[in-house]
Amino acid sequence: MKNILLVDFGGTNMRYAFSESGSSKINNIVKSSFKSINEFEDQLEDLISSNDINRLHFLNEFDKRCYHAYCISK
Repeated sequence: MKNILLVDFGGTNMRYAFSESGSSKINNIVKSSFKSINEFEDQLEDLISSNDINRLHFLNEFDKRCYHAYCISK
């Protein structure tokens, strides 16, 4: 199964959770805050690398659009 990171982010907070490809179950919902875009990027990079994430799903609080990204191993 592929690991999926689900992210909902706004101006100073993000909520994230995990799921697996082919599953409708959402696990470990967490809310965290950040003070700058650099801090957000650092948190996101940490989540991806420490959880073997293959795919990202973003919901942007500003425009309510959903974005998808695939993570490629180095």
